[in-house]
Amino acid sequence: MALPLLDFLGGLTGIVLCCLPHLLLLRHERGLTEDEWRAQFPRWTRVAKAHRGIWPLVFLSFMPVVHTTDMAKQINRFLLPCAFFLWMFALGGILEVGTRTSWAVGSGRGQALLVHGPSARRAGILRLALTVLVFALFFSCR
Repeated sequence: MALPLLDFLGGLTGIVLCCLPHLLLLRHERGLTEDEWRAQFPRWTRVAKAHRGIWPLVFLSFMPVVHTTDMAKQINRFLLPCAFFLWMFALGGILEVGTRTSWAVGSGRGQALLVHGPSARRAGILRLALTVLVFALFFSCR
């Protein structure tokens, strides 16, 4: 009974850590819809597509980690799901730092909201720092 609970708690912790930069730094920022954002920043139109396009690449790049992890250790039962969710948002964090644009957690009027500015860059840096921290802990316990 304890092992599925560790998996669940690890995944939940990973989701909370992924949402933490948005909740801390972008909660009060005004979000733009994709159409508004494309009109205001025409040279960054590929960023909205890049966020969606990196998901399969990131998922597949995590598979070697899953297959080489010893799941007999209970700490790995917690850290692997946590690291997975942070890894899924790591490349998005690189895009946030490079383009100063972040996806908002919520959405409005049926479209995803994009936040542009220095707060989005700080959110990306915080997201990458949390990812590095969890991965350092994961690989030290592995």
